[in-house]
Amino acid sequence: MTTVQEIAFCFQYSAKRLLRFQVFLSNSDEGWAEMDRRTKLKTLCETRWVARADALFTFKASFGTVVRTLED
Repeated sequence: MTTVQEIAFCFQYSAKRLLRFQVFLSNSDEGWAEMDRRTKLKTLCETRWVARADALFTFKASFGTVVRTLED
């Protein structure tokens, strides 16, 4: 859970990283449809478990795109 949170913060607080993630996501066939057209990762909420489930679903759906973006 900590790793998911740190990666989400990494993309959320850097416009340059978020733009690269969105470029890779738009060029990818796997992530866009599975993420329900979301364009960024969600951060985890300490108290709301529903928000955690949604954040994990988004992370899992875009895992390949996250890895390619971090490698770039």
